[in-house]
Amino acid sequence: MLVLAFVQTKRGLSLRAGAHFQCGMVVANEALWKSQAIMNQEELFMRGHTTCQRVTAVLIFVLALTLTGAAAQTNAQGRSNSRDVGYSESNDSTRARVAKSESETEPAKILRGAHTIFVKPNEYIDAEYLEYKLDKYPEFEQWHLAFVKNAEKADLVIEVHRTALNYIFSVIEPQSSIVVAKGKVVAINGLVAAEDIAQVIIKRMKNTRALPTNEQ
Repeated sequence: MLVLAFVQTKRGLSLRAGAHFQCGMVVANEALWKSQAIMNQEELFMRGHTTCQRVTAVLIFVLALTLTGAAAQTNAQGRSNSRDVGYSESNDSTRARVAKSESETEPAKILRGAHTIFVKPNEYIDAEYLEYKLDKYPEFEQWHLAFVKNAEKADLVIEVHRTALNYIFSVIEPQSSIVVAKGKVVAINGLVAAEDIAQVIIKRMKNTRALPTNEQ
């Protein structure tokens, strides 16, 4: 009886120990699962937090670039406007004066607007003979041109120089000293040279000066 009781007691203790062991394993597993769950949540939280930080950094960088570009564009527009204002205020009048000066001294315009001509006396050709040859062309009368004996009263002055058989002539606007026409003829004497010079001058004026409407 004592042996049987001892065996039963030992079996009961074993069963209780096994039950306690199983219970402990269940508790340990449950604690481990909860620990892993907590760690997973913390990891997800950290990942999400890192992603938010990265997105925020990118947004801040893009915003900084946008503001920098806008500021640079504003500065460029300001400098452009300053140049435009400076140009319009200080350079428009200068440009207008230059354009007016250029238009007034244009050789073609001078030839078109001339009415009086002075042939400068020289030792190479007879000035009056050159006047005679010019006056023979009908265009001379149609353009209402006339000769004057005072260079200060002339719109155009004709000068002639010679080198060997080369007769070089210049048509000059006396007020500005602008040469509006220039050329050369080859002649054996002054008479032939005067005739050829007159022909070239009339031809040059035809290129820039139209005949009156009723004369065309």
